[in-house]
Amino acid sequence: MTQQTRSPISFATYLINTKQELHHVLDAVTKKIDWAPFEKMLSKVYDKPVGRKSYPALMMFKCLLLQNWYNLSDFRA
Repeated sequence: MTQQTRSPISFATYLINTKQELHHVLDAVTKKIDWAPFEKMLSKVYDKPVGRKSYPALMMFKCLLLQNWYNLSDFRA
């Protein structure tokens, strides 16, 4: 008998599966948090003047928060 293991759900899959529920939560978070101080602080650390343009620092920070809040992981494929 083989044991089936479940691989971790990807962040993108989670967003697709819980799209409606998640939008309500994220809208509430967006209204309650002033993101400007975070963006100012993160832009000093994250953005580099050379090479390919990086993703916005605030967006990456929000992704990390979502991964933490919803226990998500991006596993290596």
